Amino acid sequence: MSQKLKKLPNTEDTWFSKLGQGCIDTMFYSDKVELLTYKTIDVENRSDHKAIYAEFNI
Repeated sequence: MSQKLKKLPNTEDTWFSKLGQGCIDTMFYSDKVELLTYKTIDVENRSDHKAIYAEFNI
């Protein structure tokens, strides 16, 4: 998988587990596209996870 996909380099916690440890959700994308920007977004209590937003040059 790591030969074909890149991992979004996010480090901000997107979910706080019941065990008291922060967790990170991420996304993987093709090595054929260019990552332009990404950010973690607070979805204002619509989910128990924060959203991850990314823009790519395809």
